[in-house]
Amino acid sequence: LGLPWNSRGGDYLTCCLTLVVEGGDEERLAGEALAFAAKNGSSAVTVADARKCDKFRAGLLLGFAACNKLVCDSSRRAGVKAKPAQLRRFTILSKQLSESSGTLLPRGGGGGENDATF
Repeated sequence: LGLPWNSRGGDYLTCCLTLVVEGGDEERLAGEALAFAAKNGSSAVTVADARKCDKFRAGLLLGFAACNKLVCDSSRRAGVKAKPAQLRRFTILSKQLSESSGTLLPRGGGGGENDATF
């Protein structure tokens, strides 16, 4: 989820992340989240661990920096004069977003889309 934000320094994006967790356990990391932790030298095995682990967060920052560069390069090649909004802030959410918890609501806008809104 990317959210636009405006500050004195200009527009930028914020990102709210949820991590892949084990089926019935909203706290234990699984799949890509565990692999990401290991790849970045993090010992995080829970969402709480990942939220406070400098190595996990540094790995995310490297990924965001690469995305920001890609967007800037692509905009420049396309001849866009305005600087694109950059992702500068993020948080790892402690709980998964879902319709059943009431944190995610179905759009129900037709057209066969299964998109959701907050």
